[in-house]
Amino acid sequence: MINILDTLHSSFYFSDKKKHLICYDPQIAYIYYKDHRINLITGVQEQYSITEYIKELKSKRIQKKRKFPQVTHFFYEFGHFFNTKVAVDDKTPLVATMIYGKYRFYKYQLGLKKKIINKETINKINFDSYKENFDFIQDNLKAGNCYQVNFTTKDSSELNDSTSHQDIIEKFYNSNKKLSAYAHHSYIPYLNKLFLSNSPECLFQVYEKKNHFSIHALPIKGTISNKVENAKEVLLKSMKNQGELFMIIDLLRNDLSKIHLPASKVLFKKKILEVPGLYHLYSRIKVNVTKEITLYDLINALFPGGSITGAPKKKVMEIIDDIEVGNRGIYCGSTYFDFKNIKTASINIRTADIDFKKNKCFYGTGGGITLKSKVKEEFEEIDMKRESFYTLLNKK
Repeated sequence: MINILDTLHSSFYFSDKKKHLICYDPQIAYIYYKDHRINLITGVQEQYSITEYIKELKSKRIQKKRKFPQVTHFFYEFGHFFNTKVAVDDKTPLVATMIYGKYRFYKYQLGLKKKIINKETINKINFDSYKENFDFIQDNLKAGNCYQVNFTTKDSSELNDSTSHQDIIEKFYNSNKKLSAYAHHSYIPYLNKLFLSNSPECLFQVYEKKNHFSIHALPIKGTISNKVENAKEVLLKSMKNQGELFMIIDLLRNDLSKIHLPASKVLFKKKILEVPGLYHLYSRIKVNVTKEITLYDLINALFPGGSITGAPKKKVMEIIDDIEVGNRGIYCGSTYFDFKNIKTASINIRTADIDFKKNKCFYGTGGGITLKSKVKEEFEEIDMKRESFYTLLNKK
């Protein structure tokens, strides 16, 4: 009998039901690059321009209800084709999309008691390197080139011996109390990779109304450890964290206005979101659109998410390209899940790219930097976010 977890599949956590929907038996699966795509089922490569894929997006009406699950991973670098003139090479993955023939709610087995990540091998940015980039961003902020830059770093660590993708998946999903609303994964055997996300953040969520659709965006900004005394009150009163959030609200309202020029509405400006070991601030923004809207309209307007770029988006994406080492990839990209009445896209923070060929876990962390930011506090924040994710994989 075939083990589903050994095949190409994706899984999504439904926090309201405390259940996991697993999608398997792929009928169509491709990964797209600038000038070609690869069939993830057969391994066959063919010439195919990313501009052709963008044309496909323009034909995907949100109105259509999908009878079978469609999962699309938009890698962060795909956003350059909508926002900047930054050159993307032909080895950089841009989009991975799968249409599955089967699905069911799935109960994961009890995970391993041993730790998954060998924390002694974590290769992360040191303070001096971080400060150099922080100072460069501050120079741009003071010059008026931008208002906020979300600077991120990429860690790498070795997996403990004999750790399989199934070990990681089952360990991850047995942490139900610590899973976020947009927790999901995809295992892609052809790439020998596992994309694992405990994202609490939503790029957009689509709600169908009688004569229109309602699009909601839920940006997150501001972070504090839950170990701080009166942490929630401290975060709510923090002018620096509030300022970060309000900048991104303004950016998102501007992004949403690109969709048929609608008038957006802020449903709430500032609430507390709890994730493993941390509290964040988040808001909720809504806009009504016609039923003619396509997936292209949403991606063109919103991707990549403003909370993981900064403001103004075009300029900060260029700054990010100048100072960050390597591609962000799946991290800070978005995963879009389209199935029946569910049409939602996460922002892939708290997300790992696990490469079994290299036996390594690549994990990104970052935060928004403004004129009010202090380098030591920002550096400590990325440590907190790293620990929040690794706790899921290393708890006994």
